Amino acid sequence: MATRIAILNEGRLQQVGPPQAVYERPHNLFVAGFIGSPPMNTIPGTFVLDAGEAKVDLGVGRFGVSAVSGGPHPEPGVDGTKVVVGVRPEHLAIDGGGPVEATVTAVEWLGHERHIICDVAGFPVILRQPFEGEAPAIGQRVRLGAQPDEVHLFDPNTTERLN
Repeated sequence: MATRIAILNEGRLQQVGPPQAVYERPHNLFVAGFIGSPPMNTIPGTFVLDAGEAKVDLGVGRFGVSAVSGGPHPEPGVDGTKVVVGVRPEHLAIDGGGPVEATVTAVEWLGHERHIICDVAGFPVILRQPFEGEAPAIGQRVRLGAQPDEVHLFDPNTTERLN
């Protein structure tokens, strides 16, 4: 196993770094979708300031977002900026008090874990769960939660990471 990896797309270098760092903080949407199985969930959204807190509105609820800093563009901090939201399947959770509404469309049993496939504002989203406990039923409406530091923002035009 390598201590550093390079991700190429059509002959262009996308990102270089330790595998875990590339997985945790992809530089763009290509890397976010290429690394990981299942890949990072991505949904269009709008960056908003809600009572002074940074959030991203998905049309069916709002996830909190950690401070937008160090990105190549300052505009993600502007209320109303269009973004692409990314969240890894293991960083989403069914949470009765979660801020985002979803509908369960499928449950895939994989032995040691299960994937819960949900519809969020017309987009498929996958959650990774341990196999223990009761799985939600297909058609069940659920609420999803994610920690703000696990919510990634990407520019919809350049596909580059913003936060």
